[in-house]
Amino acid sequence: MKKKVLFIDYILEKGHVNFNHIHIDALKRNGFDVYLILHQYIADLLPYDTNQYVAIIPPFLRKREGHPLLNRIIFLLTLIYLRLKVRFKNYDHVIISSLDEISLGIFPLCQGMQIICHRNAISLENSIKRYFLKRLALHNNFIVFNESMVRPFHLHGITNVHIISHGVMPTYDNWASLKKGKHPIRIFHPSANSDVVFLKELLNSQDFIDYLRQEDIVLTLRTNYDFNSPTNHIKIIREFLSEEEYHKQFCNSDIILIIYPPTFRYTVSAVSFECITYGKKALIKSNEALDYCQRFYNYDPFFDSLPQLKERLTYIIHHPEAQCNTLPSDLAPDYTSIFK
Repeated sequence: MKKKVLFIDYILEKGHVNFNHIHIDALKRNGFDVYLILHQYIADLLPYDTNQYVAIIPPFLRKREGHPLLNRIIFLLTLIYLRLKVRFKNYDHVIISSLDEISLGIFPLCQGMQIICHRNAISLENSIKRYFLKRLALHNNFIVFNESMVRPFHLHGITNVHIISHGVMPTYDNWASLKKGKHPIRIFHPSANSDVVFLKELLNSQDFIDYLRQEDIVLTLRTNYDFNSPTNHIKIIREFLSEEEYHKQFCNSDIILIIYPPTFRYTVSAVSFECITYGKKALIKSNEALDYCQRFYNYDPFFDSLPQLKERLTYIIHHPEAQCNTLPSDLAPDYTSIFK
């Protein structure tokens, strides 16, 4: 008889639509009977039958951007609503897709939850959030995506932490068939969460601008900062990109550039997994949180400085054998190891 798994996303994070899709599908492939509690917005975007839903969280309980106190109240109301509506003992396993430490710590849905932590390890540096994470750890388990994300939990005495692959959407197309002599070479920096100091250095470097001209490279930078482009070889996008516009930029690029700030810690990059989805080459500013990306490529994707960025670019431009060597199927989440 199949074990019954209840998958819950009580926080409406619009960017988690694909994440939820990946993990729900993985649980089904792993042989579990999967039931769902999702926000109406998420449910409308996913392909699951209504009979899989134990509850759909109504729109008025949505998260409001820029209102942290109100959101905590909304999260608590959502948890109370679910406790009144759902018999959690009917399920062998309960997975929480993302958490707010304080609301779930005050009002846990049940014991024995498997709680997925996205950026929550950084919360261990906050005494209040650390208290609630440790409180949750008494009767529940945490799930993270790699060893780097485990370490801060262990440093604070929380050892019941499992590693499950983040996973990627299964679409695969080798868009990045970059060949010597193909011009212009298109590079896309997709994340507005960027290292502003490094970007300023890049934009002010005449040597790097000359290099872009020499190699006929067009670099598109997505940023929230008020930068001006010094050359027509650098395009700056400040406005919001629709999902369609974003994926058009991504898919039409030869190389993806990832430059997160030093504050990017104890988490993973959605952009890095999108590179796997589309078989994209990537160049990544060195960051311990992104060390896992090394195994995705048959070349060294990391750089520490502008000269090293030029060196890495030159290599992958003139060596077509330098490729993303990982398929989406290689990173599929597998829950069987923790749900024995």
